[in-house]
Amino acid sequence: MSRDDREVRLQWVQLTSADVERIRHAAQFLRPHAEEIVKKFYDHSFGFTDFVAKVDQSGSNRTRLESTQLDYFLGILDPSFDDAYFARRKKIGEVHARLDVKPRWNLGEYAVYSGLIYPILAEHLDGQELAATLLAFQKIFTLDGSLAVESYITAGLLDRIVDVTGRLGP
Repeated sequence: MSRDDREVRLQWVQLTSADVERIRHAAQFLRPHAEEIVKKFYDHSFGFTDFVAKVDQSGSNRTRLESTQLDYFLGILDPSFDDAYFARRKKIGEVHARLDVKPRWNLGEYAVYSGLIYPILAEHLDGQELAATLLAFQKIFTLDGSLAVESYITAGLLDRIVDVTGRLGP
């Protein structure tokens, strides 16, 4: 992904350097709860039999997912928006396409995260500072979700084209 494309995406969701600073400031309140947040995130996710079936089908397990998700969550708290940041978000969509994990699960995770982190932030911030910080997180969740869904669609479509071409070729 080119630098220009990354910049346009950041501008499109109106994610500014002030937003990044708000997220980094909020990290001091969220990092001590990171493992608990991820555990509760998966308590929610594992309440859905379809989700559990996808995890089982993939050969993964909750411990592995929690470790990966913790790394992802901590990355949100110190966003760099470099090539690696964007590549990682796109990789999420590619993996979900390969495992046939629909975008509703990926997009839904941001609502779960919001429900887990916003109350913690409300304990430490108030007024305009709280509102601006919540909006900053919403912007980064929108960016991440759009990247994952875009790559899900692209990877999934490519896989289907290859599959159909392979079946029609002979």
